[in-house]
Amino acid sequence: MNACGAESMKAGRTVQVTVADGSVRGQWAVVFRSEAVPGTLAVFAGVLTLAGADIVSATATRSRDDSVTDVFEVQPPAECPDPAPDLAAQLAEQAAAGLADERALHERIRGLRTPTPPSMLPPTVEVVADSEISSGIIVRAADRPGLLHDIAHVLSAHGMRARSLSALTFNGRAHDTFRIVDTTGMAPRDSAVLAELQTALLHELRI
Repeated sequence: MNACGAESMKAGRTVQVTVADGSVRGQWAVVFRSEAVPGTLAVFAGVLTLAGADIVSATATRSRDDSVTDVFEVQPPAECPDPAPDLAAQLAEQAAAGLADERALHERIRGLRTPTPPSMLPPTVEVVADSEISSGIIVRAADRPGLLHDIAHVLSAHGMRARSLSALTFNGRAHDTFRIVDTTGMAPRDSAVLAELQTALLHELRI
């Protein structure tokens, strides 16, 4: 495909989006750029979920000009293997609206949830404080629409930002790994804070 791009502004929030071929044949690379405000990963992931895309992986980079660039590798909807010409514009508009009113977007994502099969193993959250640069969060849970959005929403609510993540799904169970930093841009080290984050994530995954 030829790369396409667009920009949208709502309530003072500007978002730029480009859509191009992904690193794997048949996947898309979707790049969001905006100012660095809390909740960007949750909003961008939520917008992709509402578009029917399955997020494979993502990276999040914060620049010195206080902007963020989040790059998502996604599997497009089966019924839409090629992006519509106005897809970038639609994603940019929805993302700008989501940054202006994240609560409304979060409620839309909640509306997509489906009951977890009784046979599915319960969710687990592992916290790995193994670096001065970032800490690890490993989530294993039943896959569901908006799972990445939900996890990112909790991280943001607790003052954390994901620097990178990988998202794998096998037999309906997601295995998502995050590298997170706190508001100082460093690895969170307070055991009480990490324990509270772990509890909040488990609660969200069990809803």
